Amino acid sequence: IATGINNDGVIVGGFESFVDDSFRSFIKDGENLAEILIPWPDEAYVNDINDAGVMVGGAFDGNAINGFILADGVVELVIHPDGDSELIAVNNRGVMAGSVGPSNGPFSAFVFDGSDFTEVAYPGAEETNVWGLNDGGVLVGSYLQNEREFAFIARPIPEPTSSWLLLAGLLAWAGVRRNARV
Repeated sequence: IATGINNDGVIVGGFESFVDDSFRSFIKDGENLAEILIPWPDEAYVNDINDAGVMVGGAFDGNAINGFILADGVVELVIHPDGDSELIAVNNRGVMAGSVGPSNGPFSAFVFDGSDFTEVAYPGAEETNVWGLNDGGVLVGSYLQNEREFAFIARPIPEPTSSWLLLAGLLAWAGVRRNARV
């Protein structure tokens, strides 16, 4: 199963091993196809890769599933405070998206910027999943409502630039000074 591709055409995904029925990950770069050796004692799988070669996925330790970041051969767990989770996507800014919830669902989605988790929930949905994230922060995913699954696109609301904030502050200050003179 191919699950991620970066702008250089490097593909990552997973396969079931005929040797021990475990789920393993692969990387395909041009004509080269290789297993990704994840330094993790139990099962781990890669879902996505960015242009810097940073990969994200899910790792099972016998008790729980946690998201992980694999960079330069080092695995860093990303433990969501609400339970079992996995990282689904990573963009070139290092922002990640994933899912969290009990193994039998319902799942909720999140964005992780390296330090904070932000919930992503489609209004009124019973379950929300994120499947992709681009460098502009646009998310694509699915949500479950009334036992039907729908697709969604979520675009971030741009924050005002500092120049607009400065202008608004100056106008407010000028208004206060003017009212003080009257």
